[in-house]
Amino acid sequence: MFYANSVHFGLTLNSRERLDKLGLKINHQRMSVVFKNPFYCGLMAHNALEGKLIEGKHEKLISKDIFLKVNEIQKKNNHGYKQSPEQENVPLKIFLKCDSCEKGLTGYVVKKKGIWYYKCRNKGCCNNKSAKQLNETFQSSLSYFTLNPKYRSLLKEMLVQELKEESKENIDTIKLVKANYQDINHKIERLEERYMEEQITQELYVKYGEKYKQERLEIAKELTKLEAGSSNLEEGANEALDFAENLSKIWTSGGYKEKQRLQYYLFPNGIRYNRKSDTVRTEKLNPLFLWIARQQQEVGENKNGIPELNLSYAALVAGE
Repeated sequence: MFYANSVHFGLTLNSRERLDKLGLKINHQRMSVVFKNPFYCGLMAHNALEGKLIEGKHEKLISKDIFLKVNEIQKKNNHGYKQSPEQENVPLKIFLKCDSCEKGLTGYVVKKKGIWYYKCRNKGCCNNKSAKQLNETFQSSLSYFTLNPKYRSLLKEMLVQELKEESKENIDTIKLVKANYQDINHKIERLEERYMEEQITQELYVKYGEKYKQERLEIAKELTKLEAGSSNLEEGANEALDFAENLSKIWTSGGYKEKQRLQYYLFPNGIRYNRKSDTVRTEKLNPLFLWIARQQQEVGENKNGIPELNLSYAALVAGE
């Protein structure tokens, strides 16, 4: 039986300390479950009993007095908010991280007011912010990465040229991979000749034959990938710009999962919120959209950077 001197959010601190000393590690959530279940104070419930509780014959873990006392305190400690795993009102959940402890922020609603918030899962941080405000900040930041149709023709020409420059490096790589492919074919042919001339045993022929053929398969896959990336640059540029032109619309009209996919596509490591300075920042950005944002601002002769994300391009140029 547990005898508690103090109770906080449905758990007894003394009980947990005593259990720790006995070698049983139990968190406060599990302790809360124990104190909410009437089974542990000697009562039984079943569907056949139509919601009634009866006295059980099993040993009580806690007394009825403590059970009632703890549950009464738990009711008073109800903060009046409800968490939701997938909620349209908090699309930045987990993707948005606490700048202090780096944990993903969760979402909750204050039921009486119907207002949604983001909140750090670390109890010591007290990092929370209106979901509406942070959603609007993120949506505003998307405007920098959303392609303005009037710049499309110019940016397409620039993007194709950029891709051509990159493809020059690919051409050299393709030549090297093709040489490796020819070399492995030669090894396979030579192995077959040696086997036919009885210079090696069947065991060695099978062993090295499988090895070389597996290497050739991997080289062929790599070659296919490289050649696909070097062909039809204009089509690839058009697809990228089509997506960029509709970026804001896709995020606004998408559901929770669609929003999350788009967010991580743009910002692979998520974004961070600092409550003290009330700022949002990021450390990594999809290079294509970084390029679009920079070129679009330069063409429009606007100031470089994205104030909504507390971002200057200087810190991200190296990764471009």
